[in-house]
Amino acid sequence: MDALLGFALTTAALAGVSLGHAAAGLLLAVPPDDRPFRRPPPGFARPVWPGARVMGHYLRRLVPSRWLERVRPSLKRAELQGRVDADEWVGVIAAYAVVGALGGAAFAAGFDLEYPAPVLVGAGFGALFPVLKLRDLAARREAAIRRELPTYLDVLTLAVESGCSLATAIGHATEKAPDGALRRGLQRLLGEVRAGRSRVEALRSFEDWMAEPGVTALVGALVQAEKTGAGLGPVLRAQAAQRTQERFARAEKLAMQAPVRMLAPLILCIFPCTFLVLGFPIALRLMEGF
Repeated sequence: MDALLGFALTTAALAGVSLGHAAAGLLLAVPPDDRPFRRPPPGFARPVWPGARVMGHYLRRLVPSRWLERVRPSLKRAELQGRVDADEWVGVIAAYAVVGALGGAAFAAGFDLEYPAPVLVGAGFGALFPVLKLRDLAARREAAIRRELPTYLDVLTLAVESGCSLATAIGHATEKAPDGALRRGLQRLLGEVRAGRSRVEALRSFEDWMAEPGVTALVGALVQAEKTGAGLGPVLRAQAAQRTQERFARAEKLAMQAPVRMLAPLILCIFPCTFLVLGFPIALRLMEGF
């Protein structure tokens, strides 16, 4: 009996060493990320980042290249380009799916449920979380750009009409402005111009980086003025007026949608509470009468 127990322990130890060696080999096969000046990953990806890099390294061979190409524009719209690669994003989704599956398994064990369904549901919710987070970041960035663009255009117009060049006007506009996607994009544009890149190329790069219709219209007008030799002041003033009108139009649209969006909270929350407050004394009186 002792010999059998010793054999079992020896076999288990050898199996553990083999699994550890295999895991170490998988981890060492992942190349280190030694790119200089790389910004850290977003906050929601940091808890699973080590596992996400390992999973992404091995899963990129299984994921179709078309899907990876569709992921890159989404990462750019959320301003995660350079912080998370497409294969690393696949790893983030897989890592959250594993976390969700473990959470589903723990839930099933705690409530004595059958395992497959909670595990699959947890994995699905876990994989869905980073996708929804990416869409939320992209939507917030686009809304911030649309909201800030008219203000920046007003400042640029005043600076250019007072005699400043476009680069100097951008420097004045971004110097004391609060941090945001548009400020970072303009600072990148200014850095490219100061590094020796032509203004047209820098504007096209700025347009590609921002990926927003208002910025596209602005860059098109500035490039046309650059080619024709027209003054930048009237162009910027016209763009500022147009973007301001668009912002007011969006505000009016949201104001008109507000009553419709309030119907669900009114019907589901406020009306039942009102009827409960009004009906409780009546029901109490009726019960006392009987």
